[in-house]
Amino acid sequence: MLDVPQNEGGVSSHKQITPKRRGIDPNTTGKWRRGGLSVTEIHICQQVTYTNMLKHGYSYASMKPNPLMLALSWAFLPVKLTLALLMNLDRTRNIVEAIRRRL
Repeated sequence: MLDVPQNEGGVSSHKQITPKRRGIDPNTTGKWRRGGLSVTEIHICQQVTYTNMLKHGYSYASMKPNPLMLALSWAFLPVKLTLALLMNLDRTRNIVEAIRRRL
């Protein structure tokens, strides 16, 4: 499963991808620790994935998010999910199936 193509020649959100490279790009591993996500975002991701993180041997990074930012992030989640869905409708053939796979 780790021998995946690195985006088959397309462009990722942060750099040009080489079409013939395979596997996980070590230069992008851990990018979230170097400013890719806020403390609040890291905290939420860890809350959502906690059980699987432990099951697969990942350590839990101790984060103390601002309580107001945490509440706002959770409050705006449905709005952001709806906007992401609407902005990607043209990329999805079967929207019900796409939602089911992600949940």
